[in-house]
Amino acid sequence: MVNLHVGDKVYKLPESMNEMTKEQLLFLSKLVSKELPVQEIKVKMLFLCIGARARKMKNPGYYRILIGRRVVALTVDQITQFSLVFNYLFTEPDEQGRCFLDNRLTINHYPRIKVLGRQFHGSDEALTDISYNQYIYLQTYDMMKDKNPAAIYAWLGCFFLRNKEKFNPKELNLRHMRLIPADVVVLSIWFWIGSLRYIADKFPRVFPEGTGEVCNPYDGQQRLLDYVAKADPEKKRKYKQDTLYNILYSLDYLMEKDEK
Repeated sequence: MVNLHVGDKVYKLPESMNEMTKEQLLFLSKLVSKELPVQEIKVKMLFLCIGARARKMKNPGYYRILIGRRVVALTVDQITQFSLVFNYLFTEPDEQGRCFLDNRLTINHYPRIKVLGRQFHGSDEALTDISYNQYIYLQTYDMMKDKNPAAIYAWLGCFFLRNKEKFNPKELNLRHMRLIPADVVVLSIWFWIGSLRYIADKFPRVFPEGTGEVCNPYDGQQRLLDYVAKADPEKKRKYKQDTLYNILYSLDYLMEKDEK
């Protein structure tokens, strides 16, 4: 957390998406979905996190800020300066001046959910507990979802399991997935994307920059599995059940060995 001094008071603000509460993340998701200007989103996040409300004052350039029972007068420049603490939420402007959400979320705020009386399990932090086979199908459906709206339910079925220790792509609870609230869906996808970025940073040999997208993610993952299993069908079946990180460490080791 980072300390923000407003007058004689100190407020603690999240220093990353992983330090945000579920409520703060959901508020952020609503702001992003409205496609508001980046600076406006930062200011709204600032006011939310310190519990403030703002009103324009007669004195030009000043705002009356109500924080709990405290009232302080701040200039537009002061508010802008305070909001810079949320710079980490967005990328640097591209050539067209556009900024995008710089998602680094690796904490799953929905490790368990209940739908129609049934409990489903999500993943631990940064996908540390999923199998490689589950990862293969999650990546495949995630890449497809923009082309096929129904694929999002298949993705959710791969992500939320009845039995956390077992993944079977032929037994997806799609009927239940259609009833998952939108808030859960959004933060689950944010968690997935943020975790993928964390993994790519952790294993740069396995996920080098500039490699481009694989046309068929499933086929691409099968080829990586062939590489680590040395095309042995029995080993390939076994490795599919292994954890994602075990396979990634093995791939990283083999690639490093090949480089030498």
